[in-house]
Amino acid sequence: MINTKMKSALGLTALSLVMFIVTLDSTITNIALPAITNFFKANLTDSNWISTIYVLVLSVFMIPAAKLADQFGRKRLMLIGLTLFGLGSALCGLAHSLLWLIMMRAIQGIGGAIVTPVMIPLSVELFGRKKANQAVGIIGAVSAIAAAAGPPIGGLLIKLTSWHAIFFVNIPVVMMTMILIQICFSESYDNTITKKVDILGILLLSTGLFQLTFVLLKGYDYGWRSRPILFLSAGTLSSLLLFLLFERKRTDKLIEFKLFRETTFTASTIMYFMCGFSIICSSVIFNVYLEDVRHFTVLHAAFIIMFTSLMVMIAMPLGSWFALRYDYRPVLFTGILLITLSLWMLVQLKFNTSTPAMVGDMSLLGFGFGLTSLSIVSAVQFIPQVKAGMASGMVNAARQLGTCLGIALLVGVMNHNIVTAEKQIKIKAITDVQQLQIQPALKLKLTRDLKNSVHEKGNRLSYARKKASKTLLATTGPSASENSRDRWQLAKLVHETRKNSKEKTTDVFTKTFQVAGTIVFVSSVFGLFTDRKKTDHHHRKYKRMVKH
Repeated sequence: MINTKMKSALGLTALSLVMFIVTLDSTITNIALPAITNFFKANLTDSNWISTIYVLVLSVFMIPAAKLADQFGRKRLMLIGLTLFGLGSALCGLAHSLLWLIMMRAIQGIGGAIVTPVMIPLSVELFGRKKANQAVGIIGAVSAIAAAAGPPIGGLLIKLTSWHAIFFVNIPVVMMTMILIQICFSESYDNTITKKVDILGILLLSTGLFQLTFVLLKGYDYGWRSRPILFLSAGTLSSLLLFLLFERKRTDKLIEFKLFRETTFTASTIMYFMCGFSIICSSVIFNVYLEDVRHFTVLHAAFIIMFTSLMVMIAMPLGSWFALRYDYRPVLFTGILLITLSLWMLVQLKFNTSTPAMVGDMSLLGFGFGLTSLSIVSAVQFIPQVKAGMASGMVNAARQLGTCLGIALLVGVMNHNIVTAEKQIKIKAITDVQQLQIQPALKLKLTRDLKNSVHEKGNRLSYARKKASKTLLATTGPSASENSRDRWQLAKLVHETRKNSKEKTTDVFTKTFQVAGTIVFVSSVFGLFTDRKKTDHHHRKYKRMVKH
């Protein structure tokens, strides 16, 4: 028989491992996207669904999963979720097409959505209410580390093996955690709710969130005023409004809206949402910049981004120590401001920015991310124990939704900036050619070639930067012109075009970071409301909430 102390240690290990692999799979695929895109001969827009579908499914199904776990048993749902997650991981690694991989990522996401919200109620069941906050803090730290560690771990696995390994690595972890969950935990329920499943509520919420994400992801491609985008925008609004109206009339609500009456929970949930949003800046946007613009290897890019993870490991224990002795508010507010500062530092990126400078940016982002991630602990500290499961589902869903919307919005902004940069590079090259004093026939041929140069579907971002200069280089050889003066002018133009292209493609990312930094800064005000001390009035209000 395992003694109580050993059972607690193994139980915490199991929950931490589950949270690690579920969160890791939100970001580990991002660094593998170029390799997967090339493997399936796809394009970045399509392959982005590998990441988007996972976090979308997590955010959509996490709240229903929390409700089902409260109704039918948290341990039972945890084991079912782990089974689905492990099966999805294996099938992802065996994928024979991009569509199949995306579909299997959805199954993996459903498994992750089931297990994530069960973490807090199982912690309360194992450790008791007083010690549960400390356990949740450890699990939250593991989650934050996993989110930041995805790119370096993915880069190392790809370097040593192939992209398939980022999925196969989950299988032994899932098998071990299932054994530990079976041994260490007993079954638990929320006895204050019925076992009636809110099917219509699940459908309305899922439909609304799916449409919202599609609009954000494809708005730039289709055009914000195009019929599909306008239709889906209207569908998003209709679905979510119907969901709210439908839920108001139900006694067994899918979402416990009364929890938002607690200021600490609401503000902390928003902070955790911003954690999910901001991590995309390093794990997706900055990674694309390093690989596609700076031409760093996967491992080199992972090394730079790895410092985000290292600083999270330092920041969370320090922040937790301070918060437990004083208050969560200064910790979380400082964290969100540091994230903002790091993003504004990334706005200053140049094509020749040194590796140490970029490591500094990632370190600052990681430290701010680590402090802000403590919002998962502050969110549930004043929530009644019986509602810990639903509260966990809601705050974790907010984090995943933030990640999902971060991918959709920031990748959309990045893609829009890429198209703009391509046009500007081509127009500048054509204008410069028109101003050259070269043979008319050569000028006409070169202008025509530049106008006909098209960014081919499926090519990497670096192709846009190289296209104009490659077209110009084709005319600089001895066969292009017998006039040495013409060749000298064209060689000089190639150099200037390359310089302009580097600046324009770097601007693609600085403008994206500017958008992200502005959004994070606006949200920072909520950090000031993340630890409102519970008064007797609050205590009476929660008693009434639980009773009714």
